[in-house]
Amino acid sequence: MKFLLEQLQSRRFSRELSWLAFNERVLAEAANPSTPLFERLKYLVIVSTNLEEFFMVRLPYLYGQDKANLRDGMSIERLLQRIREWVYHQKQRQAVIYEELVKELARNGLFIEQDPSPLAEEAFEDLVFPNIVPIRIPDDHSVPQIKGGKLYLLAKHPNSRSLIEIPSTLPRLLIVKSKHVFIVDRLIYLYRDRVFKNFEVQEMFSFKISRNAELDIDEDADDPLQEVEDQIKTRDFGEIVRLEVDSPLLSDTVRWLQNQLKADTDRVYQISLPLDLKAFMGVYNMKGFKKLRYHYPEPTRPLALPKDLSRQKFFKVLEKQDILLHHPFNSFDPVVEMLRHAANDPGVTRICQTLYRTTGDSPMLEALMAAAQAKKKVTALVEIKARFDEANNIRWARALEKAGVRVIYGTADIKIHAKLTYIERKNKSDTNGYVHISTGNYHPKTARLYTDIGLMTTHPAYCDDAKYLFNSLETMEA
Repeated sequence: MKFLLEQLQSRRFSRELSWLAFNERVLAEAANPSTPLFERLKYLVIVSTNLEEFFMVRLPYLYGQDKANLRDGMSIERLLQRIREWVYHQKQRQAVIYEELVKELARNGLFIEQDPSPLAEEAFEDLVFPNIVPIRIPDDHSVPQIKGGKLYLLAKHPNSRSLIEIPSTLPRLLIVKSKHVFIVDRLIYLYRDRVFKNFEVQEMFSFKISRNAELDIDEDADDPLQEVEDQIKTRDFGEIVRLEVDSPLLSDTVRWLQNQLKADTDRVYQISLPLDLKAFMGVYNMKGFKKLRYHYPEPTRPLALPKDLSRQKFFKVLEKQDILLHHPFNSFDPVVEMLRHAANDPGVTRICQTLYRTTGDSPMLEALMAAAQAKKKVTALVEIKARFDEANNIRWARALEKAGVRVIYGTADIKIHAKLTYIERKNKSDTNGYVHISTGNYHPKTARLYTDIGLMTTHPAYCDDAKYLFNSLETMEA
């Protein structure tokens, strides 16, 4: 905790060190013996994913600065040194906690296998070996291009080396007979002599690199989708900000790889810990281990909006009263139903919605496309720069456009990061407005996880504001 205490005693709170301080809190949850085992495993995963984003997003800026420059009251050089020390501290704690969890899970009937066995051999021969292709690298040859975020193994032979990329089609974890878990790259290491029958393996380890993931978007580009797509392609080969090695030793082979990648020494992190811990979320969702997770009550519906309420009655309720929703304690279903009813209601003439993150099979997207195909005026304000979700957002933005939805890509200085839906519906004598406004994003799955407050209302003040906002955005894009 010395890093956190030093930070608290500082006159300025570094944004980078504050990120690591938050990660320290997550790590404390992973270490807490009173927390259910699967939840501890999940927190361990979150530590890794947080660090991955930290290196890909926060560190590139610091690496590009003169080390004598000041940031938050200290030199860039000193800040980078403190970051490296703290990250190593967190990774070492992760490794200790991981080994504890392996033992505790085994006591509860779930085995993360680490040694050779008939079952391990069978998993390797049937599921792994047919799907890997070693690339031999003679001593006088360079390592092939290494993509960021991918998992690799490097083997050292007497007069050459071999590189194995774990293909995306091969799961990082193999779950066999519902209780045996094999880490693919470590399984390959166990049976390396089967992979290299004609070559002595003097050394072998897994590694992964993190690259600069920030996109340099031209806000004035004629085709914003194509501009983001082009930038995404460069992300796999951006500047290396971290080289992780699943090995406690900084061997000559690790140094060779470091030199091949032209990675500075202070960007190399070697420690005995699986490199793709996020794959363990597959373990978290395994059936048959209910007692190892927290038990959450089912989200409740508002009493005024019971299940299977007709479309007409649904809108009548909103006209009579506001509905306040507190997720994840309240169900997100009424929000989905509101949009579905609007898409199918002959009286609805206009639907406008902001979209930041959602699923590819989202019922929200389906409703918007159905409404557009029914000749309603539908507008979607889309954040295509939602970090690490850009490609997914581009896919469904194109699908929305194809269905007839007017898609607006926002402005350079405003980030879309909230839920807002505006609906216009004709009644007998006039037109009513309906609004849903909330924190978070329109993602039914994360609505079961994240805490958000939402309001469904027909109050004129909210409706007028929402209408004005979308009118302004549509005019700006015209």
